[in-house]
Amino acid sequence: MAASNSILLNLKTVKFCTIHHSAVTPGARNIDELTARARSYDQYHKVKADKYSFPTKTKGEYGYSYISYHFMIARDGSWLQTQDEKYARYHASDNDRGENSHNLHGIAILIDGNFETEMPTDAQLKTAGNIIRMLEKKYKWNLNVEGHSKTALYYDKVNKVMYYPEKAGQAYTQCPGKHLLPLVKSKIVKYANNPSPVGVVKPKNETCKEKLENKEAQISSMIEQIKNLNNRVVTLKRQNEVLVSNKTVNEGRIDDLRKQLSKCREGQKNLKENQVRKRVESILKGILSKFR
Repeated sequence: MAASNSILLNLKTVKFCTIHHSAVTPGARNIDELTARARSYDQYHKVKADKYSFPTKTKGEYGYSYISYHFMIARDGSWLQTQDEKYARYHASDNDRGENSHNLHGIAILIDGNFETEMPTDAQLKTAGNIIRMLEKKYKWNLNVEGHSKTALYYDKVNKVMYYPEKAGQAYTQCPGKHLLPLVKSKIVKYANNPSPVGVVKPKNETCKEKLENKEAQISSMIEQIKNLNNRVVTLKRQNEVLVSNKTVNEGRIDDLRKQLSKCREGQKNLKENQVRKRVESILKGILSKFR
């Protein structure tokens, strides 16, 4: 089995932002470590998507075709965009909520680290707030920001019952971790409402975009070169056809010249024979005249 193509979000109905942690200790410290983590997570999510045939494969505009988050944040506050906002991601385990599903109507932000055992940095929280603010401004959204555990559902396969955390009074995942969950509302939402600068905020995906644009330019250049080569091939074929045609004509002319030369030689030979015959006849006549 293999993952099918991702469904698209209706960007007019997006109303949630889900905060996740990676549960990996320690969290990526900077953009380079975050990029390496992203490649690893992308491969891990590909295996899961293929196993369960999830509709999660994207065109990979930012270099990742399977990763389940739209954004990732390192401990120094640097960040990556890993999926275009237009894609629905299977990250919240809550499709059955329908119109209130974070999967079907939301954006996923991963803050890298295991926040069951470590604390998120203030730079991470500020960057998460800034990203939320950026998206709200870009799309005119008013996002309800929640930790993953607040929306994740649990399906009891034996009893065929779907459990909701708000009804059951318990969460069905530890994500985003006990040290991060209370900061979602008290810090991240606060920073979203009052954006503040972070030390390192340059997204690595800008470099990815530049690389993609360079690759596209190289491809366009190669296509143009191929077209030029094809035109050159056509020209050479035509020239070759002319040469072959000229060769045929020239060979015909040469045959004609050979025939003419042969005739000339034959005529020359006949002329010499006639001259010799006449000379002999003249000599014989002279000799016979003496005996008369």
